[in-house]
Amino acid sequence: MTDTLLLGCALVGLGATHLVYTYVAYPWIVSLLPARPARPRTDAAPQFVSVVIAARDPGAGIAAKVSHLLETVRLKCEIVVVLDGPDSVATATLAPLLGERTKLIVLATRMGKAVALNHAVAAARGEVLIFTDIRQWVTPGAVERLVGALRSPDVGAVSGRIEGAPPPGGGILLDHYWEREQRLREREAAHDSTIGVAGPLYGMQRDLWQPLPAGLLLDDVWVPMQVVKAGKRVGFDRLAIAIDPPTGSDTVEFVR
Repeated sequence: MTDTLLLGCALVGLGATHLVYTYVAYPWIVSLLPARPARPRTDAAPQFVSVVIAARDPGAGIAAKVSHLLETVRLKCEIVVVLDGPDSVATATLAPLLGERTKLIVLATRMGKAVALNHAVAAARGEVLIFTDIRQWVTPGAVERLVGALRSPDVGAVSGRIEGAPPPGGGILLDHYWEREQRLREREAAHDSTIGVAGPLYGMQRDLWQPLPAGLLLDDVWVPMQVVKAGKRVGFDRLAIAIDPPTGSDTVEFVR
């Protein structure tokens, strides 16, 4: 009984130590690290940018997102959409938008986001890749800021910032957590590289892209890891913003 009690106390202590380090000690340590600005821009501005979207069952929402991007992004660009499986509504609503600036690829069967992104990048022609999701709205100038940051010879990828649109009555618990997380990523990037990027909005140099393994869940962690392995920094731009519409409660967000 005594040995079991000691083991239980040790496990509780280990868990508590891990929590304190993760949420208190590590952010404090990162805050003490000196800022190391990226080298000044030397690369020429890219002549063409590809905005990439992988989606499953987006319905008519994908057409609204593409229209918004076409109006918002002022750079010479294309938008490449890959549907992870047939979606007659999405295909029909996108049809009027297809042309020189918009390309649609429909996978015959559902193969997962990683495979869809691989198809999208294979079809993209841009020197810079910008990744975004359907749910969030990209603010004017956000894509341009990511592209500008990538002109530094140090930087291989740059994360944007997700800003929640709080529901009536104030933000939910996840919003507060996510804001804390993004402040931490900003401090990491100021010193060297942030560990992850924001899936709804990030950019990278095309020549650093590595095809994603099939079945990969966290492309927004795997991709920056490959960039760092290639010897480049992963930056964070707090003014490159994607607006995340409110879900209304922590319960709904947990289900997502």
